This record gives sequence, C-alpha cells and structure tokens, in this order.
Amino acid sequence: MRAAEMIHKGFAFDKVVSEINRLREQTKILVRVKTLKYMVKGGRVSKVTGVIGDLVNLKPVVSIDDEGNGIIYTKAFSTITATRKIFSHIKEIITQKGIERYAIVYANKDKHADAFIEKAKQIIGFDPIYTMEISAIVAMNAGIGTVAIAYISK
Repeated sequence: MRAAEMIHKGFAFDKVVSEINRLREQTKILVRVKTLKYMVKGGRVSKVTGVIGDLVNLKPVVSIDDEGNGIIYTKAFSTITATRKIFSHIKEIITQKGIERYAIVYANKDKHADAFIEKAKQIIGFDPIYTMEISAIVAMNAGIGTVAIAYISK
C-alpha cells in the first residue's frame, strides 16, 4: 500500500524501493490459528512442529521471520490466551514505538473475529486501514477461525 501511495505521488523508483526496504523492518504480522494442520499442509510450518503442536493442543500465534518463513511467534493452549498474547505485544509496541497503521484479516468472520477487531480498535485508538476476509488460498494454509493483525510501527 505504501509503495502504491508513493508511486501515485510521483516518487522515483529507487526512493520507493528504499522506503519499502525500510518499512520491512517496522512491519509485523501476528496470526492466531486454531491448529497448525493447515500450515503444515501448505508448507508454512514444518511437519515436526505440526505434530508436536497437535499433540499438546497448541493454539499458536504465527508470524514470519526475516527470511519470510512461517514461525511460531508465541504459544498458547486456548484462542483466548493466544489473543491476549497478541494484544500484549501490540500494547508493548504502542508504548515503545507507536503504531503507524494496521490491518486485520480473518477466515470466516464470526463473533470472535468481530471481538478481535473491536479490541484492536480499543487498544490502538484508531480504526484499521482495512479489515477483510482472507482469500480461499490463504485460508487453506491457515484454517477456519484464523484472525491476523499486521502493523507498521512508527
């Protein structure tokens, strides 16, 4: 989105690339999934991680590392605790740096996704730049009930 905004404003290609590279370090996504099963099938998480996660009924928060690989950012044993850990991280980022903008995506919006969106608005203090249902392809890798927040810190 930032690249499109800069291009629209007439910034030079090199400036756009430089800005996007800088923003990569300030951007994070936290994905609350109900199971690792779909992420293993899609190759986003290793089979070993998936088996161990299923054995202990893990409700992980997944993110992406610096190389673009899916990682378990934090672990929980309920979606409530996973959500709590996500918002604890968000509060920490707000305190340390602030949040410039954020977006929320979900698979099969339900009351839990609605509650997540409202909680994010309350904590962050402004509306997301967008909320939307993830594509069927992404949903196949994350699973029904997935909700994610992506942000750019200041």
